Amino acid sequence: MKKQKNVQWQFPEYNQYERSRLWYIVMLVLLGGLLLYSILTGNFLFAIILVLVAFISVLQRFQPPLTIDASIDTKGLRIGKKNIPFGDIEKFWLVYNPPTTKLLYITFKKGLKDNLAIPLEDANPLDIRAALKEFLAEDLSKEGEDLNEQLERILRV
Repeated sequence: MKKQKNVQWQFPEYNQYERSRLWYIVMLVLLGGLLLYSILTGNFLFAIILVLVAFISVLQRFQPPLTIDASIDTKGLRIGKKNIPFGDIEKFWLVYNPPTTKLLYITFKKGLKDNLAIPLEDANPLDIRAALKEFLAEDLSKEGEDLNEQLERILRV
């Protein structure tokens, strides 16, 4: 077994998409319709959640994303300040279709956790794949990104 080198890269905390005036109009109409529906059905908790989501979205728009450090070493995967030991990870796969999709997915052994998508940005996917294959199984049956990442990119949220 060859000596594994540390692989490091950085990615933004979240994507900040460019949004047109039409996008904002459509989202306001959708929010207004959902608010009206929640009030007419007496579901005030849903109305409060909608208002909170809108408020957080507006705040996030004016806050630049933080830069997150990621690295792979012999102990596991490090995302920001969180260490994920290889023993907690079942498998991984890469989705690399630049410029739209550059993601590393990991699946946890504990079934309650969803797949974790980690942006690769400018990192070399071959280096990441080589580093992970020393410790984890690669899921070659997966070829595309998860539905939630597709929706996030399409809806620009």
